[in-house]
Amino acid sequence: MKNNKNTITDTIDQLANNYDLHELNQFAQGLSPSEIQLYKTELTDAYLRIFSMWHYDWVCDKIETDPADPESFVRDFMLGLVEDAERIVPGLTLYAERGDCYRLLAEFPATPETRLAYLQQAIEIYQKAVKNAGFTQLHSTLANTLLDRMQLTGQFEAPVLEEALQHYQSAFATFSEHIFSQFLNAAFRLLNLDFADKWQWHNRFLNELSVAATRFAEQDSFVYLIWFNGLTGLLRYDENKLPADYAEEIQKKSIELLAYVQNYKTENQDRLNRLGSAFEWAAKQTTDVSEKLFYHETALKFFTQGQYVNPAAWTFPVYATNVLMAMAKIYQQQQDTEKVIELFEAGKGIFAKNTHPNDFQLVIYWGDFLVEYARLAHNFQSPEILREAENKLLIAKEQGKQHYSRPYLSLAKVALKLGDKAKCLSILQECQTLFGKYYDRHPALEDEDFREVWLELG
Repeated sequence: MKNNKNTITDTIDQLANNYDLHELNQFAQGLSPSEIQLYKTELTDAYLRIFSMWHYDWVCDKIETDPADPESFVRDFMLGLVEDAERIVPGLTLYAERGDCYRLLAEFPATPETRLAYLQQAIEIYQKAVKNAGFTQLHSTLANTLLDRMQLTGQFEAPVLEEALQHYQSAFATFSEHIFSQFLNAAFRLLNLDFADKWQWHNRFLNELSVAATRFAEQDSFVYLIWFNGLTGLLRYDENKLPADYAEEIQKKSIELLAYVQNYKTENQDRLNRLGSAFEWAAKQTTDVSEKLFYHETALKFFTQGQYVNPAAWTFPVYATNVLMAMAKIYQQQQDTEKVIELFEAGKGIFAKNTHPNDFQLVIYWGDFLVEYARLAHNFQSPEILREAENKLLIAKEQGKQHYSRPYLSLAKVALKLGDKAKCLSILQECQTLFGKYYDRHPALEDEDFREVWLELG
């Protein structure tokens, strides 16, 4: 019985991994009712995995549709998949997947009446779902769809906006980064809709979200970092749609949130990475030198902690030394050469702590870091540092296996700064032979460091 169970489980898993709906249907139909009941969880997971893959490919425009009937893939195949799963697995109702299909269908350039009908079907499915236990997150999806319907109809009735807000609040009854993001995006989406009270409703949504997020942050202040990322994401991708003064206000608010996490303690690598990146971004937004240095130093703290947690990762030493270079540029402008050298020497120590010193990503950044050391601290008048950079870049060239042009360009730069113009040109020619087909103009012609050989390259 155990072997048979393993065989059935393995077969279901393999069919799911192959995204083979036809074979999965045939296999499931060959199982007895008792076996289907026994493997209900595995079968459900398999159908969901297949649906997720096709859904992902669809939204990424990887599916070629019938030009005469572009809806057919979603209408027939994806909805058909949902119906197959619900027919085969006893008691299964795929509310989210069925509703998502109707939302996709509403995106087609059909008549407004047809699109509205699809949205209404999705809304009714989500409404059934949220009445059942275990579908709390679909409150947010339902709220999104209500906004979709309002946008299509151009009717922004206060009761429906109130209903949408209540659904976001219900979805956010427990903390979820995904739901937080949807709630926040909804608040700003309102500003892009055309109705008289949009600022009032925007502020109402944002205030309700702030109250809930602050409550969750009392348990874990990392919520402030998620909040920060949400706001700065809006600035990065939606800045042209926000009034300039409001965008400035949002940026100020987002940076203020970082005060709550500047002393955050964790050994979670993802969180350390995100914390470091947040403070690094903040450093780039200010012109105040003391603030820049503070944010850089805080970013450095999180990245070096990340390296302590995982000394094998190439990312943390690279991110940390990028911060050190940014700080070094500030001190170089202040003509504080001693501090510049101190920062680069600290960076060399950070690179040396990595437990995989010959990793391609690590050594290419390490080599380029040393090139910048020679530039900022010694105006390239340091053969010793340039030779050290060359050693790292030669390792990167070997590890790159002729797949990357960057080691060649950096080695050519080192050769030129060491006074060997012929060697520089030879390396650039090798680079051109290997990678010239990928660019119309030699990248060295875009780099001021190669000005001395531009005539030979041009």
